[in-house]
Amino acid sequence: MKLLLSYFFCFSIVFCHAQTTLIFQPNSDCTKDAFINNSDSWNGGPGLDQNNYGTQQYLRIEAWTANSNGSPEHDSRALIDFPELHQIVSCDVSQATLVLYANPNITFANGGQAETNDVDIFRIIEPWEELGVTWLTQPDFDENLKAEIPQNNDYDSIVVDVTELVTKMIELEDSHGFFLKQKNENPYGSMDFASSQYADPTKAPKLILEANNIVYAEPITEIFASPDTTLCFNQSLILSVADPTAISYEWYDGSTSSAVGITEDGSYWVKIKYANCTELIDTLDVVFGDYNLTPGIFFDSLITICENTTGNTFSFSDPLALDYEWSDGSTGNIIDISNPGTYWLNMYYFGCDVFTDTITVMTETCNCEVIFPNVFTPDGDQLNDFFSPITEETNCFEKYDLTIYNRWGNKVFTSTNPTIGWDGKYESKNANSDVYVFILKYKLAGETKEQVEKGDLTLIR
Repeated sequence: MKLLLSYFFCFSIVFCHAQTTLIFQPNSDCTKDAFINNSDSWNGGPGLDQNNYGTQQYLRIEAWTANSNGSPEHDSRALIDFPELHQIVSCDVSQATLVLYANPNITFANGGQAETNDVDIFRIIEPWEELGVTWLTQPDFDENLKAEIPQNNDYDSIVVDVTELVTKMIELEDSHGFFLKQKNENPYGSMDFASSQYADPTKAPKLILEANNIVYAEPITEIFASPDTTLCFNQSLILSVADPTAISYEWYDGSTSSAVGITEDGSYWVKIKYANCTELIDTLDVVFGDYNLTPGIFFDSLITICENTTGNTFSFSDPLALDYEWSDGSTGNIIDISNPGTYWLNMYYFGCDVFTDTITVMTETCNCEVIFPNVFTPDGDQLNDFFSPITEETNCFEKYDLTIYNRWGNKVFTSTNPTIGWDGKYESKNANSDVYVFILKYKLAGETKEQVEKGDLTLIR
């Protein structure tokens, strides 16, 4: 495994006796802040405003009516998060202070104040995206606890005690920053602050935390649970690294989704970026297993059929097999063997196992020559369901007496009719898959000499 873990913490630490002071003031690359607006036309908003204002240099908290310069009636709210704060698992909070700086570029005098502009600050309790949040997708917030910015008509900066809110943020996992809105959202009220996108980074929102006994979360050191994985040759793999706290993904091939498909051997890396400026890179080595060829499907390597005949088939069935692959490209458990040649079969099983075997088919002139199959499959598929000698022509036998015995010498079948073969039953029950012995006493039509043929046959179920 190749692993690179990088942390770019955007806060400073000041030690004073037993108490630690943490100052969080992220830059534009390491932050989360945005504002949202509900006007149907403010700044070109399409209907109820679906625009995102996560890249603006200011944060606007406003309640306004239409005025002569064309500004429509609207409300604006702001969202601020300090992702580095979430690295703290526990601490004893002494004091937490939120500092907001007036936006020098606003059109209002002295920081953007207007008649009643007092603001409530709540704890956000749902995830949100800086570059995706809109009025329609704004997260929920906890209304039971809040801090307040009192009305202020002349400010360069605002300092707010948010000790209780920050204490809750550290204690509760469903904490996702601060939500700022006008107390009554009745015109007129407006406060404008510089965002983390503002050209002067010293004007970005700042959180000052004074605390004791700070415990940080253990950093994540890997993305993939294992450095490598092995798959069967006919499988594929979906690598998914979706993380609701991530802000971007970058894969080995330049793709930026949270998942990719893998079909070939190789080393595959992914980089995940987080809002707290953490970058996590991990690599997974993927190997697709080779064929594990195991011979032994067919009981014989050679069979003979009469030439110029059609409809000859060979079948093999295993309920545990997942797939079949024959030499002619067919994928069922039956193959046409009317032509001479060598035929092979691969049977695929779970766990990458592949059983393979070959069988050679030869033809000969039969006429009334008797051919004795050595295997049959009485499985009811109407293919090779009965055992009997084969002749190319009909009415070849003048005399016919077939007897079949099991390995213990028990007679399991007799017939004096060449059109009636053994169906694989013994005493009205299915005989076991096994090797049996046949004896055929026969005389061909037009011949005077009686012949006897003995041999083995295999019953397969």
